[in-house]
Amino acid sequence: MSSPDAAPAPELVIGLSIAPMWEASPPALRVTGIGWFSGFRQTGLQVGDQIIAIDGEAVPARPAPAEAQRALGTYGEAQRWAQAGKAEGAPLTLTVRRRATAGQGWQTLNVTGRLLPAINSPRTPDNRILIGPGGPPEMYEKDGFDTAWRAWADDFAKATSAVLDDPLHALALTSTFELKRLQAQQPRVALLA
Repeated sequence: MSSPDAAPAPELVIGLSIAPMWEASPPALRVTGIGWFSGFRQTGLQVGDQIIAIDGEAVPARPAPAEAQRALGTYGEAQRWAQAGKAEGAPLTLTVRRRATAGQGWQTLNVTGRLLPAINSPRTPDNRILIGPGGPPEMYEKDGFDTAWRAWADDFAKATSAVLDDPLHALALTSTFELKRLQAQQPRVALLA
């Protein structure tokens, strides 16, 4: 029995952005982003991988609404791990499908990462919010940019992930357009370097 003063258990997450593919064959959860603090960074998991099983349990074709709300990458994901009795640092194995390098067929791989506490915002020792580990504070006073760092970092990550993840989106882009978009980011990137 825990004392009333005990800190609540942290909410555990895998730290991935996911796009459900319930109707696919086989049903899958497509990885659209890997968060800064994900326990799956540097495990070999890639944007565009399709998760077809979690700890050996196949992704269901049409999950019940309650189950879909606790799917990986959703706000209710932590409930899934709490209900399963998982602890911080618990290993989790994802079976993923990945397009074969030559573009013909699929590879099936197992990738093992860890469940980590959800981190809302990394902070400096003096409690200033950072845009990422070792990154600059979220906002500078008079830094000359018209948006906050967090919004910029999130938008930049989404744009680059879309190019990596969605081949149809990538085909719709032009090199000239993307070059101009990237060049517009140069002042921020230079400040980070």
